Amino acid sequence: MLVNAPFSTTPAAGTTIGPTVTYLPTTSLPSVSIFDYWSPSTAVQRILCGAGVDKMTVKVNGDFHQFEFSGVAQDLTDSASFSSGVGQLTTFPAEPALGAFDYSIVPGNLGEIWLGSTPSQFLTLTDAQFVLGNNLDTRTQEFGSSVPLALSPSTRTVTIDFELYEQDDTATPALYQAAKQQSPISAMVQLGQQPSQLFGIYLQSVLPEVPQYDDSSARLQWHFASSRAQGTVDNEIIVAFG
Repeated sequence: MLVNAPFSTTPAAGTTIGPTVTYLPTTSLPSVSIFDYWSPSTAVQRILCGAGVDKMTVKVNGDFHQFEFSGVAQDLTDSASFSSGVGQLTTFPAEPALGAFDYSIVPGNLGEIWLGSTPSQFLTLTDAQFVLGNNLDTRTQEFGSSVPLALSPSTRTVTIDFELYEQDDTATPALYQAAKQQSPISAMVQLGQQPSQLFGIYLQSVLPEVPQYDDSSARLQWHFASSRAQGTVDNEIIVAFG
């Protein structure tokens, strides 16, 4: 796993580190089916077949973090009008048995972000938002088919918006200088504090925009809007669960 933030406490030799699952973008975008079940079982149940994520938004908040997904799908089928063969199914699937699940909301921890060519920890973060866009299109002009037959992603875009307080230190002016000179920096945010409730976002190369000044309150805030992340081959953004 690649991170750009140091451990708050250096692990001793032989220390066991919890497992982490890391995801990177891919050129060939897969699709998923989304099942929408309701109670009672005789109610209309629905399946969104062949869904693809066009845009993913991660909002870093102080109370709780938010994840938003939007996109396109091949077809919508339901239990009321279902017939064999729809969605490559012979029968409409029953709702699977519920497993153990923790319904508690993962609390926010706004305030920390690692930024810079040599990453520095900024403790004055007031807002942040990550947006990944796949610019999806569907293959809909296929003769003899009434539904799209494939997803076609275009140029991927990854941006970050963030706000932080201006500080009279060395790291904050260096961040402004990087924005002015269009020098790439790295950015990383960790969401959550407890094991099994951790989510990390890492952008290895971001071109920060020159910040907008917000002096509406007693302390000056810098707003870096729509700063574009870049990469080589499918590595503009890295997300990890731990």
